Amino acid sequence: MKKVLASVLAGSMVLSMASVAFARDIKKNSGSNDYDFRLVPAVLGNVDVGGEVTNYKDVEVSPLYKEAAKEYIDAYNALEKMITSKKDADITAAVTALKTAYSALETQYKALPAEVKADYTLPATATIKTNYTSKITTVGISQDTGVDNLLSLNGKAAYGKALAPSSVATAAKIILDKYTKPANVRVNIVDVTNSSSDGAYQIQNKDSFKLLWDNGEDWNLYTYGTDDAKEVVVRLAVPKDEDLRIDVAAGDVKVVRKKIPAGKSDVRGKVDVYDVTIKAAAGVRDFELDDYKVEFDCHDSNLVFFVEGKVAYSDYRDVEPDERYINQKSDPDKDHEDGCVYNFDQVIDEATRIICNDYVDVLFKGNYGTDFENMRVLTDDIKEVEDFFQDYDVDYYDFIGTPKFAKDVTVRVDADSDSYIYEFDKNTGDVVDITDECEYTSDGWTFKRKALKTYVVLEEPYEGGNVRADKEPVDDEPTEPDDTDATGSKPNPGTGAMPF
Repeated sequence: MKKVLASVLAGSMVLSMASVAFARDIKKNSGSNDYDFRLVPAVLGNVDVGGEVTNYKDVEVSPLYKEAAKEYIDAYNALEKMITSKKDADITAAVTALKTAYSALETQYKALPAEVKADYTLPATATIKTNYTSKITTVGISQDTGVDNLLSLNGKAAYGKALAPSSVATAAKIILDKYTKPANVRVNIVDVTNSSSDGAYQIQNKDSFKLLWDNGEDWNLYTYGTDDAKEVVVRLAVPKDEDLRIDVAAGDVKVVRKKIPAGKSDVRGKVDVYDVTIKAAAGVRDFELDDYKVEFDCHDSNLVFFVEGKVAYSDYRDVEPDERYINQKSDPDKDHEDGCVYNFDQVIDEATRIICNDYVDVLFKGNYGTDFENMRVLTDDIKEVEDFFQDYDVDYYDFIGTPKFAKDVTVRVDADSDSYIYEFDKNTGDVVDITDECEYTSDGWTFKRKALKTYVVLEEPYEGGNVRADKEPVDDEPTEPDDTDATGSKPNPGTGAMPF
């Protein structure tokens, strides 16, 4: 699940103000599993609903309550399935588990904020027990030994004739029917709730909001990132049936909005609530953080405001001598500790390795005359190459950022000694056999390049070609190279241990 926390924007919203931008920083600080930040114009926080003045506030529900609610739902469902069992002991155990789980849920419910309990009622255990005791009485069962003893061996003996076909199963059905159904147990009770507001922010026309982590760091977006780095979710409450328009004003991001169905916590049909997801869409060579801005236009209310931040394909790391790096998705609360973009601005006087994925390493030593390069490698199929080589097994290693250097780097591809290496140029469509340029050791094939492209591994040799210009697929009859041995296998041309 996303690590999500919420910020409340409340206070007085001024309509039709002059076009002066007020930049505000907002931090995530508490909240829900569904969204990261909260924008609520305070004009909606002073709506007369049934004679009472209400405001908006996020109520943080205890994780212990959420866990207790989930465990109760599981116990209810388990008993419902168990009733069909012919094993009385199993049914009895499931009833006991249900009672225990509900008692724990009731304990956590009592600790919820008053405004939640005012909006959402959970029946007390005593009320439920009274209900199923009353039901059992109507079927003519004596309660001399107490209802809770009904499922004991003594109870079964005493009431076996009255409860058929199974006293345990029948009693369990009665008890289950009186407990709160899972659909009526609210696990996440964080929404627009009716309570006093605090920590108010004023939303004024042309305001711009910058999203921050709770530690005050910028919430940067990265295309190659963890969930929290790839996107941020803003929950927005607007007047009912508001003509809401959301557009990307600047930057490499995409915006998706989802209308949230009305719930008990909504202010009686006075508002519409949306989750607006801002997703990173920076390209593979967008190395440095650039500004993005998303425009929110409440057309009917004549109100415009913005959410802004920075976006890149990935965070970057400085490449230092005698180090080992592994491509990892960017985490938004770390700076220059992960990602797939690397800064080569210093001379590497001792060999450094970048592990691009499980099958491809690149070795660096020297002055590479460049700053940032994207070293991510994908192994997805490439259709035009797949068609070119027809039905033969093909492994792909695609340097999607096409990194370029001033001097050669050493690339290692983990592949069998009898395989063949091809270089594919996505710009021209050329496929070139480079096996003769490679050296094999026990660690795989190695070769040197200044520009890294897409590399294809096949089990048999083929002539090269161009996937777009050649009308016919490549000849599927292998051509024996001059350096094969008597068995037809390509000998090991390696000369020693890998430099890695």
